[in-house]
Amino acid sequence: MDTVRPALQLSHHATLIRGDRARALDMVADALGIAFQTTADPDIAYIESESLTIDDVRVLSMRALQKPVSKDHMTFIVVAHAINTEAQHALLKLTEDPPVTARFIFILPFSAPLLPTLRSRFNIIVCDEPLAHESQKETLAKELKEIVRMTKDKDEAGMEHALRDAEKRAHKNPSTRGAAATLLARRYIEARGASPKMLLEHLAIAERE
Repeated sequence: MDTVRPALQLSHHATLIRGDRARALDMVADALGIAFQTTADPDIAYIESESLTIDDVRVLSMRALQKPVSKDHMTFIVVAHAINTEAQHALLKLTEDPPVTARFIFILPFSAPLLPTLRSRFNIIVCDEPLAHESQKETLAKELKEIVRMTKDKDEAGMEHALRDAEKRAHKNPSTRGAAATLLARRYIEARGASPKMLLEHLAIAERE
């Protein structure tokens, strides 16, 4: 199955990329025109943490007050496996009213839970290209788990991104079962009484048949 990697738009002050870390970093590197291994750009900060804490957010808030050296923005790329609840509450203020010269890009796996109020601050991109070593069964299980999360939390932005990515794939392969399921999901996902969870689950399974 062909997979389209979504283009990263940096016009929003806060971007959240959900999915595989390596592929997400490739997207960021392409958008910024940098190589993370060699960049010495003073206006780009890379932060990595197993679990982001409130102390990490306080340091990030202080660094965000710095003025860029040669660009319009200081760009903060934050890669984490999780963000604890206390840190998420601290991020609410930072992402709601950030310094005008600061731009944030967060990269998190699908499994990392976020407060709905914090998710609403982000422009969310779903980077769902599967890893080469994963079986289709493992990839499907992750996708179904994320569908449960999105529908439970009423994550409309996440569902819309997932559906748009499916539509891109359907455009490349219009005769597949996945393409037909994509049309069905788009037609009925906002209809009264429809179940977004069932439609997206049917789509995820159909794309792998």
